[in-house]
Amino acid sequence: MSLNNLSAFQSELGQHKKALASAEEALDIYWPYFERYPAAFANNVKIVLTTVLRFLTTLLGQPPTKQLVERLVSFAKILEIENTE
Repeated sequence: MSLNNLSAFQSELGQHKKALASAEEALDIYWPYFERYPAAFANNVKIVLTTVLRFLTTLLGQPPTKQLVERLVSFAKILEIENTE
């Protein structure tokens, strides 16, 4: 969560683009682990996904990227599968 925490501090300093980059890097690092072990990484990935989405839409006024939308959909599907097993 260090990169996600860094992104929060960068955002507080008004460095929103750097904050987004740090949060996206955190998501890139967590994502393969989440895909392999969803139960273990779901909470962390949810936090980082929410952070990236908030930075894009609220702070930078940009729509979610295609990759972020795909990850949001995948996140929901993986958790749905995980909860039905």
